[in-house]
Amino acid sequence: MKTFIHPFSVKVTEEQVVSNKAFPLVRELAHKYDLMVLTLSERIDRSLDILYLSRKDGIPICKVFFMEDKESFAIRNCMTAKDRGRTSDDKLTYFGKRVSFVMKTIEKEGLIPKDTKTYFDSTLERPILAAVDSLSSSYGEIRKGGSISGEIIHSLIEIAFGNRHLSTLSAESMTKVQSALDKYRDADKTRVERQQELNETFSNPVWAIFHDDTDSFCVGKIKLSPMWGSANETTPSSVGMSIVEDFRRVADVTEIPELIPTMAMLKTSIEQARPDIKYNFVGDSGFFPTNWTGVSSSLRVMTVNVGDRWSGRMLLKPKMIMVAA
Repeated sequence: MKTFIHPFSVKVTEEQVVSNKAFPLVRELAHKYDLMVLTLSERIDRSLDILYLSRKDGIPICKVFFMEDKESFAIRNCMTAKDRGRTSDDKLTYFGKRVSFVMKTIEKEGLIPKDTKTYFDSTLERPILAAVDSLSSSYGEIRKGGSISGEIIHSLIEIAFGNRHLSTLSAESMTKVQSALDKYRDADKTRVERQQELNETFSNPVWAIFHDDTDSFCVGKIKLSPMWGSANETTPSSVGMSIVEDFRRVADVTEIPELIPTMAMLKTSIEQARPDIKYNFVGDSGFFPTNWTGVSSSLRVMTVNVGDRWSGRMLLKPKMIMVAA
């Protein structure tokens, strides 16, 4: 007999799923897309519980429920938004009175990603680029503006076009120009070093760790490839991504031995840097910080803002950290 429950689920029973009014839709999704119920959100009427579905990798990709007021089956997806809706959640929710209609809509609108990479491309492309940019910014200042006055710039332009001689520039102005030149050269050097550092950091796959409302973790490895439009760009214009190790659910990050040293050092580093802040660490090991944002360039660790309850597409309020291998 086919089970509709994800192997990692500890909260859901077959009886709860089968007795749910949305079960006919769950059954079709399980048959066609091999989805399983990972967890649920309870309602007063238990037959109306919201069911969160994932594939074997344990990343929730949709939630289904029965809309009693509309007498319809509903799916809230993470891939495709409608043009209209009161909220972002509403725009991502499709419904119909017949399961067959909803299934046709799912196929037509591409509501179920064909694989995890497709899902990440839809939900994480911008947040991951922002995280890589934050790590890049931690390697040094590269801005060139605002170093010298407009008057000096004007004089330099006149000199460049042969309208004035270099001797017309005062000693004080020359000192300021030389100082600005030194800063600009340092900025150019930092820009090159920054690109080299990022290329080195991401020369190997990185660990991607999610913690969400299931109070468990989803861990896998992704390969990131920062790309610049030109050698003069200060930040990556895009980041290529591929999955090199399938994601899976774990109870704690210590189930991945390779992560233990970095996560332990990260906890110590965070607490020592800001002892005035009460950080929340979760998991049996207490290594994963849920309310820390930013990067640790020394440990090559980045937090990824996957969105809040107003704009986030991903379900179960995940927190994500990337750890360079």
